[in-house]
Amino acid sequence: MTALRVLFVATIVALAPFSVAESAPPDSGEIIIAHVNVVPMDSERVMADQMVTVRDGVITRIVPSTAGFPPDGRSVIEAHGLYMIPGLMDMHIHLARTSELRLYLDHGVTTVRNMWGYSGLPAIMSAVERGEIAGPRIYSASPGFDSKDPGWPGPIIVTDPNAVAQLVAAQVAAGWSWIKVYQNLRLDVYDAILKAAREKGIRVVGHVSTNVDVRHALASGQISIEHFSGYDRFLSHSTSTAVGNFVKMDVGRINEAVNDTVTAGTWNCPTMSVLQVLADRNLSETLARVEMENRRQFVGALYRAGGHILAGTDSGIQLTVPGASIADELDQFVGAGLTPFEALTTATRDAAVFLQDSSIGTIAEGKRADLVLLTKNPLADISAVRSISGVMANGVWQVSSVRRRAVRR
Repeated sequence: MTALRVLFVATIVALAPFSVAESAPPDSGEIIIAHVNVVPMDSERVMADQMVTVRDGVITRIVPSTAGFPPDGRSVIEAHGLYMIPGLMDMHIHLARTSELRLYLDHGVTTVRNMWGYSGLPAIMSAVERGEIAGPRIYSASPGFDSKDPGWPGPIIVTDPNAVAQLVAAQVAAGWSWIKVYQNLRLDVYDAILKAAREKGIRVVGHVSTNVDVRHALASGQISIEHFSGYDRFLSHSTSTAVGNFVKMDVGRINEAVNDTVTAGTWNCPTMSVLQVLADRNLSETLARVEMENRRQFVGALYRAGGHILAGTDSGIQLTVPGASIADELDQFVGAGLTPFEALTTATRDAAVFLQDSSIGTIAEGKRADLVLLTKNPLADISAVRSISGVMANGVWQVSSVRRRAVRR
């Protein structure tokens, strides 16, 4: 992936200044969406024919459409036959271009977790939150900690465990949501990072280093593991980090890996969509099929045992399409044996739990108005997440083909 790293570095370095007039703040008046089938994602159910009212970016009222009508002249969105879900969350991206923000919104993604921080990102995050630029809400990890240059921009290179505490404190002061650990950390440095992070009250996410056994990472409290890194080596008895380890998966080791993960409470973001691309590019057709079948088997085993799964696409490194690939990720989860509802939780309710943000992830009064209108029921067929008719982010319509009317009685 060296060429991709070079491209990502060049993109970050050349990141163009962003406009601060691309969107509007939340509508201070009421927005009423009538006759909509609400999929609240608090449980597997559909609330048929509802009227949802939004004011100042917040859902203020959800009642049956038959319960009462707004005053005459009030603008109403007619959503006959449409399904409303919470805004989707892509839990592993690399934001390299501000132009990509629009793509996430176009595909119903209203929140993202950026997995490699850089100096220009906080200003973009703030502008999105203020409504000055159209985009999903952005949470971000720190720049990656590694013990040698990983080829990505702005890494934090550290080989001395005694230097770790000060470096972790600096990332906390910078306002990042998590400490990111990467591929080649020395074991003593990794342990020092986990210790310093616990002391500072910040969680650690990222790869499992080639110098760290995945069972050690689980026991140490790393809160999320990306791409099943570390598991691939454990399950295949391999030291390689190349795609293809899951071809050699030892099924006899699955239960141990699953049980240790569930006991630790660790979250996993498998990024199946990007690994499908890598498998197709780097393996024969037969081996690529086995690789992905085995990865799906592990996803299913982990989920059925009570493991925590997040939907993430690794978009931003020129392999998967920003926004659109979230649907591919959910397809992979259904292929792993999850029901459409279970797959959808990984990009809505459960993602909000991981983010520790109770304002999003489900549809209820008092929640942030991040909403997606679909023409089909996603609980019947997960491909319905591609049938977008409207997207609202923080109370602002970003995508809308639905019809407005003024109420007359």
